[in-house]
Amino acid sequence: MDIKKLIDNAPENIRKEFIHKKHKKRSLIIFPEEENNYLYILIKGSTEVYRQNLAGTMISLYLYNAYSCFGEVEIFNKEIKTFGIIAKTDCETISMNRKTVLNWMRTDFDFTLYIVEQLSMKLVSGGEATAKLSLLRSEERRGGKECRSRWSA
Repeated sequence: MDIKKLIDNAPENIRKEFIHKKHKKRSLIIFPEEENNYLYILIKGSTEVYRQNLAGTMISLYLYNAYSCFGEVEIFNKEIKTFGIIAKTDCETISMNRKTVLNWMRTDFDFTLYIVEQLSMKLVSGGEATAKLSLLRSEERRGGKECRSRWSA
């Protein structure tokens, strides 16, 4: 599904609920561990999803580019807290609250299919990352030199 086309063809009652924002490079778009009730569609730039461990080390989990979305998982699971999302470049987003997302899904099967595809991709990529981590030795999971060379190849 082409999210740009979906945005352009969104019903007027949905479009009027869009919140357009600009984010400066290195600014936080979503703070870690906060409650999130919004879907964000990145329409320009790139962002990075990160997590900070107890020692304060930042771990990059995922990169988003223009016309991708984030926040959809939290829309459907209130128990989940967010990872941090930071602008890697100057960015522009369209966000909408949970109610607007659900209304759009009720009226547009293609948008519903897009959301399901996004959830499915994140489920698969999360499972692959977990599998890779589970195969590492403990010193590699802590980020030793051998780990960096093994996974950067």
